[in-house]
Amino acid sequence: MEDSQRVTPEDSIPSWFAAQRLMETSATINFAHVAKLANVPLAQFQATAELLDDGNTVPFITRYRKDQTGGLDEEQIRRIQRALDQQRALADRKQSILKSIDSQGKLTEELAARILATD
Repeated sequence: MEDSQRVTPEDSIPSWFAAQRLMETSATINFAHVAKLANVPLAQFQATAELLDDGNTVPFITRYRKDQTGGLDEEQIRRIQRALDQQRALADRKQSILKSIDSQGKLTEELAARILATD
């Protein structure tokens, strides 16, 4: 068989490789979408998310980081915290579903894209 006629794994199952690339990109969290769900401006949402990720507690952020959060109250910060937790849990679940389907050999590019696009 000539080199130009050889079939590589990429040629025989291109959708598998595309699905793998989609899966490797991992499920991400769209801060703009989550900020809208939490009914908080994006800049305040991002600043608060960073403070929470750094291990700061809600009461600490409320009292001592008003300058960074734009004066969000405790309820707004808790709403951000809940929204982040829910979206991160969803992202983790998407990854476990993708891995499970992939281990069964049934993951396609279209299916991976649809799973990653779910809210």
